Amino acid sequence: MIKQFYHNNLSFLRVSAMLLASLYAGSGYAEQLPQVKAETVQAWHQGQVEQLNCKVSSAYLRQFSSESNAKLNFVLPAASRVKQGDLIAAQDSYYIQKAIEQLQLELTSAKLAVEYHAQEYRRLSGLAEKLVSPSSLNNLALKRDQASSLQLRLQKEIERQHYQAGKLKFFAPANGEVVTLHASPGQFISQGEAILAFLADNDKELKCELPLQTYSSTNGISQSLFQWDSKQQLAVKRISQIVAPDSQMISVFLSLPTHASTPLFLQQRLKVTMQTPATGLSRLPLDSLNLHSDGNFVWQLLANATVHKRAVEIVENQSKYLLVRSTLKPGDQVITIGRNDLTQDQQVSIPGKQTGGSY
Repeated sequence: MIKQFYHNNLSFLRVSAMLLASLYAGSGYAEQLPQVKAETVQAWHQGQVEQLNCKVSSAYLRQFSSESNAKLNFVLPAASRVKQGDLIAAQDSYYIQKAIEQLQLELTSAKLAVEYHAQEYRRLSGLAEKLVSPSSLNNLALKRDQASSLQLRLQKEIERQHYQAGKLKFFAPANGEVVTLHASPGQFISQGEAILAFLADNDKELKCELPLQTYSSTNGISQSLFQWDSKQQLAVKRISQIVAPDSQMISVFLSLPTHASTPLFLQQRLKVTMQTPATGLSRLPLDSLNLHSDGNFVWQLLANATVHKRAVEIVENQSKYLLVRSTLKPGDQVITIGRNDLTQDQQVSIPGKQTGGSY
């Protein structure tokens, strides 16, 4: 009887276990699927956007130097703002004017000597050969030619002195600023000695630092658009072919904005937007990114509720979103919650969606 009781209870337990197993399987508990949430990949049509750190610089400073030996009578102090044509420095003209007067007297004497020797040569040339030796005629011809050469040299020297006299006053070549003084009023300046350095407003430019990786990924910047203050387009003037060894940056020089609301000062820092046409870009939620030493990736949620790993290249961080280059298309779904510990082609559960079919 005990055997019969034991046999009946064992049969009951087996049937109960089978019923419970079937109930769990029917209700989806046979295999616990990871629950996830996903968001949609957004389209991006603005190309690759990069914020560049720039500063106002100058292609060069214009140096003003003395073209004669003369005293400096006047010079504007450093930081003086001037307009084109304003007087910025002047040297004394006394010694040059006296030198010109002296040269003009010598020139008059040289002209008289030329005329005298020419007349003597003509007079003696008409006499008989027995009265004038050939050596005497040659000597007169030599003196005539020497006087003529002296006359020409004095004329050239007077021209040079007049040129130097016209360079004793220095005028601003453009609107700008006196940057540095190399001499002071009352100082005697030798020819070739520096007087001041001048910065013209139209010599200012923007020097921007561009990552070498960005320059390479955009195949140069021939198609890029540079903008400041979201309004003004800036032209590329030149691109340096030298890379900074530490930062791996290259310098891009842009034209200065022409309609700045306030004056732009030398060394002033600005932000410039660089926009480059690009394909294969899309915008993903920041929470979808998985960082890995072998390469960053996201989990794409497929229509059959399985996940697939997609490699992504980060182009720009946009606060809550990432601009990436990948094979993803607008409208694709990427996992944002529950993305940890997923495996390739793993089936997942989406709250509110039926597992195993289209979501």
